[in-house]
Amino acid sequence: MDRKTRSKIIANLTDAGCDTALAEHYADSRSAKEKNDILKCHRQKLLDDLHKCQKRIDCLDYLIYSENKS
Repeated sequence: MDRKTRSKIIANLTDAGCDTALAEHYADSRSAKEKNDILKCHRQKLLDDLHKCQKRIDCLDYLIYSENKS
């Protein structure tokens, strides 16, 4: 892989929330399975974070609803 492609991949992964070390590890990996595992693992982490935030929003929505009801 050329330097320009590698830089674009690292930038994309950084934009997706990966730290630089993980993005570089992905770019340097030659194994398609390892690359896929890295992406799936990071995706799951983001999804877990999203669910935690959604639960917090739900709690706030309930409190807003309760306050407006009384």
